[in-house]
Amino acid sequence: MFKKGIAFITAVALVTSGIVFTPSNADAAVNSNQGSNSWKLVWSDEFNQTVGQAPDTSVWNYDIGHGSNGWGNNELQRYTDSTNNVYIADLSSDSGSSDGRALAIKAQKEGSEYTSGRIQTQNKQYCKFGRIETKLRVENGSQSGVWPAFWMLGQNYNASGNNWNGAYGASPWPSCGEIDIMEHRNAETQVIGTLHWNPSTTNYEHVYAGSETTNSFGAIDTIENWHTYAIEWYEDCMKWYVDGICYQTMNISSEQMDEFQRDHFIILNLALGSNSSPFTLNQTVSANFTNATMYVDYVRVFQGNDASFSIKNKKEGIAQPETTTNRFSSMTSINNDGNMHNIGQWNYLFAGSWTGTSGYYKGGTDLNDLEVYIGSNNNASEEWGAQLKTNALSLNAGKTYNYSISIESDKAGAEVLLKNDTDGIELQRKTLTNGKNIFAGTITSEKGNAELIFALGKVAAGTTLKVTDFTISDSSGEITTKAPETTKVSETTTKIAETTTASGNKPEKPFGLVVNCPSDNTISVVWGNVVGNLYNIYIDGVKVKETVGCAEYRFEGYSVGSHTVEVCTIKGGIESDKISGTVNVTGKDEITTKAPETTKVSETTT
Repeated sequence: MFKKGIAFITAVALVTSGIVFTPSNADAAVNSNQGSNSWKLVWSDEFNQTVGQAPDTSVWNYDIGHGSNGWGNNELQRYTDSTNNVYIADLSSDSGSSDGRALAIKAQKEGSEYTSGRIQTQNKQYCKFGRIETKLRVENGSQSGVWPAFWMLGQNYNASGNNWNGAYGASPWPSCGEIDIMEHRNAETQVIGTLHWNPSTTNYEHVYAGSETTNSFGAIDTIENWHTYAIEWYEDCMKWYVDGICYQTMNISSEQMDEFQRDHFIILNLALGSNSSPFTLNQTVSANFTNATMYVDYVRVFQGNDASFSIKNKKEGIAQPETTTNRFSSMTSINNDGNMHNIGQWNYLFAGSWTGTSGYYKGGTDLNDLEVYIGSNNNASEEWGAQLKTNALSLNAGKTYNYSISIESDKAGAEVLLKNDTDGIELQRKTLTNGKNIFAGTITSEKGNAELIFALGKVAAGTTLKVTDFTISDSSGEITTKAPETTKVSETTTKIAETTTASGNKPEKPFGLVVNCPSDNTISVVWGNVVGNLYNIYIDGVKVKETVGCAEYRFEGYSVGSHTVEVCTIKGGIESDKISGTVNVTGKDEITTKAPETTKVSETTT
């Protein structure tokens, strides 16, 4: 929640998917190699206190007021300890509630101001390692500017502290460490998980990594429905979950990330962004905003028996919750890195970085059996933001075939394009109806095979598509192409650096270069990270950084006008092909172009 206006990406992030949390009775330590199967519930607040009253003050503290600079984020709301904003709510008529009661944090307009609530457990309940989980929904939450969060700060946090070495004494942010388990903004159909820390022990530095740097978001249908959000926190890595599905894993074993080897306390709040709040993309509440309410069914902590686990107030003999299943437990999280991934007879591409698409899939080893859930889609005007593509189908060159493919959709209205990608020929456009949609026609392959591709980028978030009845036949009606016998290709969603390219003599080139001018006479450079790679940076043909890790770098002192930025991978003294971008620098005309020392720009927070 301390965010994020000019923060920096310098983390090695490993992204995995498809992991379901299922408690069992086997012993497990705190390293991710042992897993979480033995972890048991050791503490919870089920928020089943008296309706209309405050939550348990032996556990929860209140943060009050506007904070400095709108809690460091130019937020609108004033936090209070009033039961108008924070109270136990009666949800006996809500079938999704576990026991008919929940914590309510209500953001509302009161006269000319906005009020809300933020509660936290500093000095009262804190822990190190384990699974920290909540179940919540936000009524009226899909509004511009609405920003619910479930997160943690280091127990040693002190806003007035001056000890940048977080291992000793009271430490300011981010030396204390911050774990964002779940944040949501505006009307998006995805949630965000992030870590913040300070790699320096002597001065302020802010580094963050997570969903917005890895393009790994947790897919939801809407924040207004119940979902569970959790982390599994090991000594070597952090894993983020939505509804039991792991959507992101981050390595935290670096000595520069020792914040995450210490106790953290829990925070729940509902903020309102302003038109100067970067996290809400500078979106604020509308003029007719009246209220939004975050209902929290519970907060739970699960841990194992290893001595490395710690928690302030462990509850002995606590009843274990029943394990529940969800609609995605049998599906696999989609890797939305913008690359094509093979899953057998089908391939998919989801471009999280430029359309925000994400989701889950099941099947794919057979042309007649593929189910895809579109979890999020932030740019439904870009039809190629999500794609399904067959492997090459063997046809006779020049011969005409009949094709028929059924796509069952549970939502109507999206236009879907079918194309023969091999020959670049558009076959059909169809607006989906609720139910089965038959794509049928003729296809003539000039090259002797065909890769059929569906452009799904216009399909709305929350839509499930099922592909069945896939046939290609000749004029006699004989099926000439069907799902052949294949071995399922195992997909890895952790991107590891390749030693060379296919040519065998150059490293893999970088991807995702973004350059801009964040302030006068300054160039900002950031790109997508590949685990294990180092990079060189050039500006206008001059090497300005050599063998550096992935980060956002800022270069000051550049003249007004257009400049070319290039980044390449460097391995064994060999450079990859460069990716390049241009930036139009603004500022003072009298500045002379040079290759300056790079600096990380600190983020001012409170």
